[in-house]
Amino acid sequence: MNSLPVLLEDKPSFCTILMKKVEDYFQDEEHRKQFEEWYRKKYGKDYEWR
Repeated sequence: MNSLPVLLEDKPSFCTILMKKVEDYFQDEEHRKQFEEWYRKKYGKDYEWR
């Protein structure tokens, strides 16, 4: 049986892949604007990027 680090190197987990996709998505300025507008409508305040 392979160790966990070896398995993670060979087959990235779903969470790792999802995190990368989200990071890539928010690199686009238009996507950031759309999210900020949605957040403002939903919560009534601006989103604070960290």
